[in-house]
Amino acid sequence: MVFEIDDVSGRTVVKIMGRTFSAVAVDGEVVIADVTDITRPVPLGVARGRRADGRWRIVGRNDRDLLTTGSLLSAAVALWQEH
Repeated sequence: MVFEIDDVSGRTVVKIMGRTFSAVAVDGEVVIADVTDITRPVPLGVARGRRADGRWRIVGRNDRDLLTTGSLLSAAVALWQEH
């Protein structure tokens, strides 16, 4: 299972708190969405700007910075809570 944002390649799916999240690496960013209901995926935000210490800037709606982390699980939870 992928737990670090750096490990996302192509499309990665993780399950957290009874929800299913998709992470897709695109052009140096990782796009995170809630895909629990596959008929209505909900885009949540992106991880962008990987830093030298391995942390990423997690950006939600309206380009709002939520946190910096290297953890895909932390990013998905923060984005879901902000949603």
